[in-house]
Amino acid sequence: MRLSDRLFLDAQEGKFAHVSALQPISSLWGVGSSLKNALYSRKWLPIAKLPIPVVSIGGLTAGGSGKTPLVHLLAKALQPLGKIAILSRGYRAKESGLPLGDELQMLKNRLGDGLYYAGKNRAALGKRAAEEGAQVALLDDGFQHRRLHRDFELVVLDASNPFGYGSFLPRGLLRDSPKELSRADAIFLNGEGEAATSLGAPLIRIKQKLRRVLDLATQRSVSLKGAAIGAFSAIARPKKFFDTVRAAGADCLESWPLSDHAKPDPALLEAFAKRCKRRGAKAIVCTEKDAVKLQGVSLSLPLCYLEMELEIVSNQVAWQSLIEKIALKMNN
Repeated sequence: MRLSDRLFLDAQEGKFAHVSALQPISSLWGVGSSLKNALYSRKWLPIAKLPIPVVSIGGLTAGGSGKTPLVHLLAKALQPLGKIAILSRGYRAKESGLPLGDELQMLKNRLGDGLYYAGKNRAALGKRAAEEGAQVALLDDGFQHRRLHRDFELVVLDASNPFGYGSFLPRGLLRDSPKELSRADAIFLNGEGEAATSLGAPLIRIKQKLRRVLDLATQRSVSLKGAAIGAFSAIARPKKFFDTVRAAGADCLESWPLSDHAKPDPALLEAFAKRCKRRGAKAIVCTEKDAVKLQGVSLSLPLCYLEMELEIVSNQVAWQSLIEKIALKMNN
C-alpha cells in the first residue's frame, strides 16, 4: 500500500485527530474551502448550466460515507421516469483497470440502461449526456464540484462520524464546513441505529432546523453466519467492510486492506487465497466494487462479493416528495 493511502487510512481511523501540529494545514484547507464556496455563492466564478436537471449527491467528508450507494438508490427510483445519466470523476480509474472506474462500472452493471460518463470536466460530460437523450444527470460526489449548476443538492453523512472528527483534512476528514449543509435540499444519515447516540448537538440542531433529514440503513444480500472466509477490500474504509463481514456472521480468518480503487495483483491475491485456505477458509469475500475489477480471475478458493444496498428507513414522505420534484423538473 502506498504511503499516501496508508496515511489516509490512519486519518479515517482518527489517528491524527489529536495531532495539533497538523492544525495549521487543516486551517489552510478550511480557508481555501470557505473562499471557494464564497466565490461560487456570489457567482464570482463561472457556473455551467445544463439543459437538463442535475442532481448532486455528495458529502462533507473524505472517504466512504455512502455517496455511490445513494446514487444507485436514486437512479433506481428515477429510471422508470426517463433516461438517466451518471456523471463521475472516475477517480483512480487507471488503478482500477477500468475506463469508467470501479464505482461507475459497478453502477452500470447494476442499473443497465442509462448513460455513464467519467472525466474531470463534468459540465462537458453533462452537455454530451443531454445531447444523447438524457433527461436527468446524477452528479456522483458533487458537493465540492460547484462548477456545475445543480437543481438538487443531496448530502450523505456517516451517522457514526458525521463531521469527520471535527477538523479539515489532514487532521480530520472534512472537505467542507458543516455550515455548507444549509445548501442541501436533503441530508441522508447513513447508519444503522447509530445516529441517535453519535450525532451530537450540531447535527441535531441542523435536523430540527431543516426538517429534510432522511435515515439510511444498509441491506446485505446474503448471510455469512458461520462461514470461514478471508476478506480483502480496496475501498476508502476497508476496516468498515471487514466489520460488516463479521457483523454478517462470518469467521474472518484473514483480512487484507488495499489502496482505494486498487486492482489486486493476481499473484498476490492467489497467495492471499492460499494463506486463507491453509487456515481453514472456504471462500474469499470482497466488496462489489472490488469484484468488477476481477472478471475472469481464478483462485484456489471461491471468490464472492457482498452485495449491499441502501434503504430509506425514515421520512419516506420526504423521499417521495424529492422524487416527485425531480420528475417534475425532468418533464419541464
